[in-house]
Formats: sequence, structure tokens, C-alpha cells
Amino acid sequence: MVEFNTKMRRTGQKISPFSVWKSWLIFCLLYIKQRTHNLKSTYYWLNARGEINDDVSFFARLAGETLTGERYAADTDFNPDKYGKDFLGIDRFGLEFIDRNFTYIVGRQGAFIGATGLLYSTERYMGADFGAIDGVTVKGRAGATELKLVAGRQWNTRYNDDKLLALQASYSPAPNWTLGGVLARYDCENENTYDHTNHWDVNIGYTLGKADFVAEYADSSADKRDKAYVIGVNYNFDERNSAYIHYSRIEWFGDMEWWGEFVYNAKGIQIGYDYKLDKDTTLKLLYKNMKDIDPFEGNEAPYDYEVFRTGIVYKF
Repeated sequence: MVEFNTKMRRTGQKISPFSVWKSWLIFCLLYIKQRTHNLKSTYYWLNARGEINDDVSFFARLAGETLTGERYAADTDFNPDKYGKDFLGIDRFGLEFIDRNFTYIVGRQGAFIGATGLLYSTERYMGADFGAIDGVTVKGRAGATELKLVAGRQWNTRYNDDKLLALQASYSPAPNWTLGGVLARYDCENENTYDHTNHWDVNIGYTLGKADFVAEYADSSADKRDKAYVIGVNYNFDERNSAYIHYSRIEWFGDMEWWGEFVYNAKGIQIGYDYKLDKDTTLKLLYKNMKDIDPFEGNEAPYDYEVFRTGIVYKF
């Protein structure tokens, strides 16, 4: 974006507000198979970004999802108790400020905390009560260290005072190696859990040829069921084809109030495959096979389920 505007200045072209737009559409089909029932949904996100000037951009997202079949709140990407079987709305918006070393994102946004999102990952969710924050993300580099700060209050209608704060850092001590860590805190108004939890996280990455290996471990201040970890590998076959496989085990309070990238109180694998149809269009496939670590109250056995997710990402 900045490079494009610099070229316009040099050629004497007039730069008008919102002269550079970047948009992308994500359309997905979701199928979840469980022991007691199945769920199907169709969902999409339409993201838009416009440049106000060289240093300031705005962003917004229109998101929607329609459920079919039996629905169960824990399986959806929005809150069906609030919205029913359908959600449609603008659920992300704000401003992005860029200076020499850091980027500042202010507004309603998802958050990604941890190398793999092990602690917190909510960009794929939509609507109120599903992990979006009204806050700020600061990310950039200080010397050889990549830094990210996330702070905000969740956009909730059920619990109005859930807040989070996280500081994440990573650096490369040697070629192909990356070491990182996170310190975080989650304040929770829900009377059914802890009023707050502190979290720490360590992660390591290694690149070998076309393969990127990752391992991440997290622990919290909860007095039980407080650990989480993931190990996995991403492999880039060529410019069009890539795949990944992850094994995760997330205890009840191992992530930040159940908002991590991987299913909480569960262990299992997820396998993904991406295929670039052209420079603007990518086909994405995801399969998960998970089993509960501790049975839910009233269930005699752990809850097993499979997830199939198919998506198309189109940038324009």
C-alpha cells in the first residue's frame, strides 16, 4: 500500500482519501459430526481495508453464518442464544496506525496470542460474546525481537467486564530457529469459573527445507486442569500446495477462558490443506478428530467428534 502511494507521489498523481482498497472474501462450509447429533453451517466474511493516508488505514468486516440441522452453542462460530440460527452484521472495525517500527490497531478486533494461537484466537468467530475485543494491538520490532501487546475488553452482552492483557515476544537465536514466549492475564466475570487467570507460554519453531516445525506449551494459575500444548508441522510442497498437521491437548483452563485456536478440554489432531487456484483465490480444507479429556457433566464417556471445514478465500 505505502509503496503504491509513494510511486504515485513521484509521478505527480493526486492522492485522494481511500485511494487504495484491499478486500477479501472468505466463504466456508462447516460440518460437525458428534455422537448425539450433527451440525452444518455456511458462513462467510467480507473484509475491507482502505488507506486514509500513508500512515493511517481503516478496516471493517461483514460476517454471516447460517446453521442447519441440530445446533449446539459450543459448536458454532457465533452465539445462537442471542442471534438464533442466523447471524449477519459488521463485527470488526477500527483504525490502523503505522510508524517506523510499530503498528497500532485500535477498535473492535479479533486477537491471536501465542505462536499458534494456543492461548487466544478469535478472528474466525463472529458477533457479540464470541471473543472479539474492544481494544488495542501493538506489534513491531525492537532490535532483534518481535513484540506484540494485546489489551482490551471483550465485546460481550452476557459478561460485561471480561478483559485480557498479553505481551508476546520472539526472536531468532540462530538461522532457522525461533524462540518465543507470552505473559498474559484474563479477567473473567463469569461466576462459574475463576475471576482471573494468569498465563505463561513458551514456543519454539524450526525450519528444515520446506517444513516448518512448531511446538508450544502453556500453563495457567488455575489450581487444576491448567496446561495446554500443541506440536505440529507445516509443509510447503510448491507455490500452490501446502499442508499442515497439529496434535493438541488443551485442559479446561490451559488457554485463556476457552478462546484458544484449539478445542479446549480436548485432545486430537487437525489436518489442513491449502491449494492456490490462482494468485487471488485459495481453496482451504480442514479436518479435526477430537476427544474430550474430561467428560461433561451428565455424560458417561468422553465426547468424541469430527469437524470438516471447506473454504474459499478470494482477494480483490
